[in-house]
Amino acid sequence: MAGAIGIASLVGSGLSAIGQMQSAKYEQQAYNNRAFMSEMEARDFEQQAKLEQASTQFEAERLRKRIDATRASQRASAAASGVSLSGSTQQFISSNAEEQELDALMLRFNGMSRQLGRERSAQMARGNATTLRAEGTVARSQGNSRAFSSLLTGAGKSASTYYSLGGKYGRNWF
Repeated sequence: MAGAIGIASLVGSGLSAIGQMQSAKYEQQAYNNRAFMSEMEARDFEQQAKLEQASTQFEAERLRKRIDATRASQRASAAASGVSLSGSTQQFISSNAEEQELDALMLRFNGMSRQLGRERSAQMARGNATTLRAEGTVARSQGNSRAFSSLLTGAGKSASTYYSLGGKYGRNWF
């Protein structure tokens, strides 16, 4: 009788340990799934950064072409009306071109700022993924440690129960 109770206690501890190990495994999988989602988010941010860069470059080139066309048009208008392209006319055309060039530079600056923001977000998402994987590894390790502890505790309790109920060293547990 004492042996049967000890064995039942040991089996219960074993089942508890298996449950703890399974729970730790699933917890690690949950962390890994969240890490995968962070990696996907990082890829999205990287794609957005590339698109931002291409879009900014395209818009800046387009603006510069308009600047050149405006400057050519202003010169042609001045020449057609008989105005000399020197002095105040030249200053006006140059000033206008400088303002438009500042607009192009600001467009590039804003685009680069958005691109860097996306790249920083991608780095943060990758760092988050790394952290989540590490937390998953720790969770699994802790779960396995708890399972091993349960086995040791269960074995000790089983032996204690066996001996307290009259079991003797060397006797059969059945």
